[in-house]
Amino acid sequence: MILLDTNVIIDLLNNEDDSRWNLLNQEDCVICGIVISELYSGIRSKKEEKAVELFVNSLDCLSVEEGDWQKIGQLISNFKKNGLSVPFQDAVLAYLSIKYGCKILTLDKHFPMMKVLEDRIGLWEIC
Repeated sequence: MILLDTNVIIDLLNNEDDSRWNLLNQEDCVICGIVISELYSGIRSKKEEKAVELFVNSLDCLSVEEGDWQKIGQLISNFKKNGLSVPFQDAVLAYLSIKYGCKILTLDKHFPMMKVLEDRIGLWEIC
């Protein structure tokens, strides 16, 4: 299972020739609520809204439950104690990777640094 980060989805929606489109047919790709919120917050036109809606509705969504928030906070605290400051939304993705045993497909450079500190985070290597 591959958890798609917002930046990858935006790239896909802006580039129909992107080779990562094949991934959607070959792997079990999912999203999460934070990614959905980020996508909708960046919509600038009806055309973009329709594209985001179709994309979001085509994937399963991983959930964050009440008991998860404490664990997300602890993960962020651990990163900070080790000198790594990461955006909250990326810490949520990292936690979901641990919780569901999935890999994250992202373009963000700090995810490999997060993985050094927490090796249970799975990352999908971009070829």
